[in-house]
Amino acid sequence: AGEGRRYQHLIDAAGGQWSAPSDQRSVNLAGLSPGSYRFLARAVDSRGQVSAQPAAIAFRIPPPLWGQLWFRVLALLAACLMAYSFYRFRLQRMLELEHIRTRIATDLHDDIGSSLSQIAILSEVARRPGEAGTDSLDPLGRIARISRELVDSMSDIVWAVNPQRDN
Repeated sequence: AGEGRRYQHLIDAAGGQWSAPSDQRSVNLAGLSPGSYRFLARAVDSRGQVSAQPAAIAFRIPPPLWGQLWFRVLALLAACLMAYSFYRFRLQRMLELEHIRTRIATDLHDDIGSSLSQIAILSEVARRPGEAGTDSLDPLGRIARISRELVDSMSDIVWAVNPQRDN
């Protein structure tokens, strides 16, 4: 009675047809994508007669974790948060650099500029009493000329370091 019995199966939602009769009592459904299905099985005897009512079971295959909507929204939110954090970090570093450059420019101008201006004034004062007999190689005159050039150069350096000139 059970020796010639074979089985057929059908996945209703997949739109397929009955499988070829086989004596296998198990079915591997590993290739199914997420969704709802109805599995039908029927017996076929040795004369080719099929059972009148197939056995049926309905089942659902849920999508994987990364295929669910809430996970995708959460991943998108995390990516946006990371991009925003990177932007804020970079902006903070740029602001710190601007503050450092401004402080350096201010300190440079205040310290060196005031010292060079003082040298220029003192050298001009020291040069006045001997103005009648000075020649171009006078050391105090050279100090005054070099100091004025350094003050002009300092203005150029401060202009170059100023972050408002960046573009």
